Amino acid sequence: MGASASAVVAEHGEGFTNGVRFYSVQRSYTATTSIAVFIKGGIFRETAANSGIGALAMNVWAKGGKLLELLEGIGGHIDATSSLPDFHVILLSVPTDTLSSVLPEFKKQLLEPEITSKLFNKEKDLLLRAIEAMEDDPNSVAFDKFMETTYGSHPYALHPTTKSVSKLKLGDVERHLKGILTGADMVVAVSGRYSVAQLNEMKAIFKQVPAGVKCNVSLDNASIVEVARREGTDSRIQQAKVFLAYTAPSASSEDYVYAKIISDLLGGGMSSPYFSTLRKNKGYAYSVGMMYPSRLADSRMIGHIGLQVENIEDAIKTMQQLNAGFADKLKASELAAAKNHIVGERIMDMEANARSAWFAAFYESLGLGFDYSDAYIKAVRAAKIADIKRVGKNIFGEKHTIFILSPSKK
Repeated sequence: MGASASAVVAEHGEGFTNGVRFYSVQRSYTATTSIAVFIKGGIFRETAANSGIGALAMNVWAKGGKLLELLEGIGGHIDATSSLPDFHVILLSVPTDTLSSVLPEFKKQLLEPEITSKLFNKEKDLLLRAIEAMEDDPNSVAFDKFMETTYGSHPYALHPTTKSVSKLKLGDVERHLKGILTGADMVVAVSGRYSVAQLNEMKAIFKQVPAGVKCNVSLDNASIVEVARREGTDSRIQQAKVFLAYTAPSASSEDYVYAKIISDLLGGGMSSPYFSTLRKNKGYAYSVGMMYPSRLADSRMIGHIGLQVENIEDAIKTMQQLNAGFADKLKASELAAAKNHIVGERIMDMEANARSAWFAAFYESLGLGFDYSDAYIKAVRAAKIADIKRVGKNIFGEKHTIFILSPSKK
């Protein structure tokens, strides 16, 4: 995508005996190389008692050793995160002419990570401050409470707390990191320009990763089983925050692409029904939209709006009506516009090697295949109004969850 097919020299995927799945795409017209590493498990490796340990482990890993200092001197970048509930993610990007000098240090950090007590204490303190800031942010509080409401006891409802993180010790993080950096659940994608020797060196690094054991990722009990409504108050806010959610397909579902289109159609821009009806026509909201995260287990189609308390009930009713009836009024031109928007964004996003590698590893980890980005674009372009109607009807049924955070009465 973006460059002509002839500019892409080769695409290749293979599996190693330690469980690592490795994919490479040579993009010889670029001057950078990116390595994306996805490790399945994410929040499923945590409990309420140690929630946040994955974030802390990734933070100390990224800043341990000499890799970060080396990258700062050459304009490279590394990011290690647990921000996706299903995965831990490492993303390394460097100018290709520095790749050979970076790989030995990357290998050392991947296979023999160094975590000093000083680094651990510093990163733990920073994470605690970040959590305290989120706990003081009504929007973050509202979203966490919403996730608890819609997912109940499922791991997707977990979030770091000052209580859980404050109890973590260096040994806890070292053991957790040892469990994460294993091949059983690891997917690696390389995108950019590199030599055959450099590709073989990257493969050799990941072949040395310990095999480990697969994380038990349970896909059960993630759907909404009954209508639920929960409300809370906060003295710090001026407007209410409302979330309305329905069970939505997992990323492995045949309806995944159609659900993505539905999310864009309903809340993807200023011409969407959510924006035009709730903000433009009714004047209810400054912030309104819809989101549909890609998840291994059942996801959520989430409508959200910030508004005055007196408009809450009518806004919820309006959102429900828009959800239930939008497909019946859907015009071919509106569907075409949504499809063009989704495809255009993806093509532009994939121009960067970092995003090309990220999406390849992400989709393989979801079970869709390294090369799913091309299939995704084709499926979006092929979507029909009948597909949108069918999937919309399946999603927007009676079962839903609502969470409302309102200003405290004075």
